[in-house]
Amino acid sequence: MFLKIRLGLVLTIAFVAFQATLFAFEKEVFTQTPEVMATTENKVTTPVAVAKNKNPNEFAGGANPFWIWGANNNTKYILTKEFAWSGAKAKVKFACDNIVKLKINNQDVGRSSEWKDAVQLDVTKFLKNGDNSIEAFVENEGGVAGFVFKMILTSPDGQSTYVISDDTWKAVEQGKAGKPSVVKKVAKLGDSPWGNVLTGEGAVASVSNYSFKVPDGFQVEKLFTVPKEKLGSWVCLTVDPKGRIIASDQGDKGLYRITVPAPGVAGDVKVEKLDVKISAAQGLLFAFDSLYVCVNGGQGSGLYRLRDTNNDDQFDEVVKLKALRGGGEHGPHALRLSPDGKSILVVCGNHTLPPENFNASRLPSNWGEDHLLPRQWDANGHARGILAPGGYIAKTDPEGKNWEIISSGYRNEYDFALNADGEIFVYDADMEWDMGMPWYRPTRVNHASSGSELGDG
Repeated sequence: MFLKIRLGLVLTIAFVAFQATLFAFEKEVFTQTPEVMATTENKVTTPVAVAKNKNPNEFAGGANPFWIWGANNNTKYILTKEFAWSGAKAKVKFACDNIVKLKINNQDVGRSSEWKDAVQLDVTKFLKNGDNSIEAFVENEGGVAGFVFKMILTSPDGQSTYVISDDTWKAVEQGKAGKPSVVKKVAKLGDSPWGNVLTGEGAVASVSNYSFKVPDGFQVEKLFTVPKEKLGSWVCLTVDPKGRIIASDQGDKGLYRITVPAPGVAGDVKVEKLDVKISAAQGLLFAFDSLYVCVNGGQGSGLYRLRDTNNDDQFDEVVKLKALRGGGEHGPHALRLSPDGKSILVVCGNHTLPPENFNASRLPSNWGEDHLLPRQWDANGHARGILAPGGYIAKTDPEGKNWEIISSGYRNEYDFALNADGEIFVYDADMEWDMGMPWYRPTRVNHASSGSELGDG
C-alpha cells in the first residue's frame, strides 16, 4: 500500500492497492479511474466482530500436513511423493514460500509464487488407477523456506483419504542427478510464520469496503489495482522530477510509470511499462539527472544508473555501477540521497557482503566473532554461515566508485529515512522463529548514528 498526501483545496491521500478490480489494458498501457474510499473520523471505534464459519473448510479434515523442504533453504529442489489411487474425485491445495510448480504424473497442474494465497485445484483428470506420482519444483527467494500440500482423495462411496506433505516425501536438487534424500519438516501447518494457509483459520479477516481514519479535510482515493499475473508484485516506489510514480516488480516484469491526475482534476490513472531491461528493484532514487536502481537478484544484484540520453522520456542507458554481493529477502534494499545532496546511501540485509574493495569504514572493519561456547547454528538452516558485519548502511558517490560503510550490525533493514537534521533512522526486521525466547529482538526502528554497530540481530 502506498500513501501520498496530495495538496489542493481538498487534501487527498492516494495509494496503490493490491485487491482485484477492473482495469483496461492496451499495448502495455493500463488505465483505471480513481475511486474515493469510505472514511471515518479519526476516532477510536469498536472493532466489528467477525462471525466464525459454521461450515469448516474441507481441507481441515484428515491428518495435518507439514511445511517441508530439502536440507538447504537456498537450494532449488524437486519434492516427490508416490501414492496409489482408485477413486472418483481428487482435490489438492498447496502453498510455497516462495515459488512452486506442481506436476502430477508428469503433467503440469499449477503453480504459485505467493504463500499467503494457497492454490486449490480439482486434479481428478490427472490421476490414473494404480500408482501415481507428485513432483513439486520449489524455489526459495531468501529467508525461511517451506512447501505445504494436501490432497483429498474421494472414493466412489464418498469416503475420503488424504495425501499430505510430511517426512515420507523425497527431495532431489533440481538439475542434478543423484539419490533422493528425505525432506526435513520445517513446521506444522498452523505454526508461525505462515499460519494455517490451507483453511484460513487465524488469518486476518479481509474487508472489501475499506474504512480509513483520516483527519478532517482529507479523503482517500484508490488509484490503481495491480494485476499481479501481468505486472507482478510491486515492492518499491519513487517519484520522478515530473511528479510521476515509478514502481518496480519484485521479479522479472520490469519498471512501471504511473501518471496520476492533478488534485481536483478528473481523469484516469495511466500505468505504462517502461522500455528498459531492468527489474527486481528494492531501491529506487531519482538524483543527479538519473534513476538509481538497487537490484536484488534479477539480472544481478547491484547499484545501477539509468539515464535518458536523447530526451525521449525513456531510459536508454543502463550502467551497473557496483555489484552488491547478496540477494533474496536479506539482500540489497533501499536508496536515499545523503543530507548534503552529494552522495547516495544504500542499505543491505545481512545476506549481503560488504561492497568489494570498499574505500573506508566509520567503524572498525576487523570484524569477527568470539565464542565462550561452541556455536549453535539455526536448526532450520536459516542464515547458516552468515557472519559479521551483518546488514549495513553504505555511502557512495554519484558514479558509484567510492564506498564507505556508515553503520552495520543489522539483521534485515529494508528501509530507512532521514530527519530534518540529517540523522538516519532504520527499520530492522525480527527473527520470528525466536519469538518468546530470551534473545528475541522485535521489529524496531534504530537510530543509525555514524559509526554505530547494532549487534547483528
